[in-house]
Amino acid sequence: MKFDPAQFPIIQLSLSGEEEPEALRKLADELNLELAKIEGVASVNLSGTAIKEVRVELDQDKLRDFKLSQADVVDVIESNNISMPKNSRFQHFKWS
Repeated sequence: MKFDPAQFPIIQLSLSGEEEPEALRKLADELNLELAKIEGVASVNLSGTAIKEVRVELDQDKLRDFKLSQADVVDVIESNNISMPKNSRFQHFKWS
């Protein structure tokens, strides 16, 4: 195996501030897009940013009214969330 120094980043940036994590994430996304536009930039990778978490609470009565199960709701969320991080997972809860 040969060592190829061209495979390592030329520059690494760190972004921090007193803003809310969502504001920093938005700024990092904008910076990511602008850096990627520069001629000669092979790639730009964004890492270490906070991902917003969404909690879904289901109304069991309404699920029954619409003849839906919890699994139906999870399936719809999973099939439509194309930006989900690789390590994301749904926690399924049993209701009595």
